[in-house]
Amino acid sequence: MLAAYPLCLEWLDFDPESGDVGNMLAVGTMSPQIELWDLDIVDCVEPAFTLGKHAASRKKRSVHKDSHGHSMEVMTLGWNKHQRNLLASGSADKTVKLWDLQTQKCLRTYKHHKDKVQAVLWNNVETSVLLTGAFDRTAQLFDTRNPEAIARWTFAADVECLCWDPFEPHVFFASTDDGFVYAGDARKPGTSLFSLHAHEMAVSAVTMSNYVPGLMLTASIDKTVKVWDVLGNKPRYVGTRELENDAIYTASFSPDSPGVVAVGGMEGGVTSLDVFDIGSVKKAFAERPVSAQPRPVEKRAQPKEDENDDEIVYAVPEDVDDANESWLDVMKDLEISPSNDTVRKEKAKGKASKGTKKKGKGGKKKK
Repeated sequence: MLAAYPLCLEWLDFDPESGDVGNMLAVGTMSPQIELWDLDIVDCVEPAFTLGKHAASRKKRSVHKDSHGHSMEVMTLGWNKHQRNLLASGSADKTVKLWDLQTQKCLRTYKHHKDKVQAVLWNNVETSVLLTGAFDRTAQLFDTRNPEAIARWTFAADVECLCWDPFEPHVFFASTDDGFVYAGDARKPGTSLFSLHAHEMAVSAVTMSNYVPGLMLTASIDKTVKVWDVLGNKPRYVGTRELENDAIYTASFSPDSPGVVAVGGMEGGVTSLDVFDIGSVKKAFAERPVSAQPRPVEKRAQPKEDENDDEIVYAVPEDVDDANESWLDVMKDLEISPSNDTVRKEKAKGKASKGTKKKGKGGKKKK
């Protein structure tokens, strides 16, 4: 059972005890502590360990005595997928903390914000660069090894959410509680690439497709999600879907599918949506080439000596001939079943009657 109401979650495939792959969940709550739960333990009654000072009512919990935790509720968490022992946290105490999950100690505390910290996000390429957003109406970027050099962007309202562009590692998006989304370039502090009035109420989430360049989705407490084409930093409205989740608090694109989004709100739990089921979205992005799609994984054709081929999995080299694949082709390569609308469209184009289907990237014929 949690010590207090949860405010944020961060999953990590890292076992701090062994340093190997794990299945852990970091939970920030209304209390100053961060709880780490082992999801592989069924019916677990307490966390594997807790970061931060003891809560008075949870004296039996495992806590490092010198962890120097937050003094108020933990509002956001960000795990570093490259430096896997590092976890960043932001709090209502106006600080950002950097934790070592293996020693369970706070490595550094950053005090560059003047109000509650709402978002922390590691860069996808520069592994020590951290982007933070707060209720002081700023997004701030810095290298955690040299926190004195800070780049700042100031907005007209409090920051709600941050998102890096997976295709342009130096570009980020920040949503605010007055309904706007801003794009910033890490190389140009203080200036915005564009500002977009996305919703009439607070934009609680902004997320980018990992497969389709420029495909952005925003979610709001106005109960809607909207799809935008922001390729070339020229935002264009594409479509809207009103959901039954009431006020929407979070949304995120799937890492395994071009258009599937998980959405969570005040009601209805977590639901999923395929944005390509929206006619205008399908029309706008169907022919968009994929320039940096994730690499499918297959068995290697020739294992090394003393290796069991059945136990080894390797990433297949990229095929330069596939540089202009559309998201429909990527769905096929990843063996994702297309929707009925997509099937009908492909039949209408005559693609189903071209004879033998093209081989996948691993040399294996498609089923």
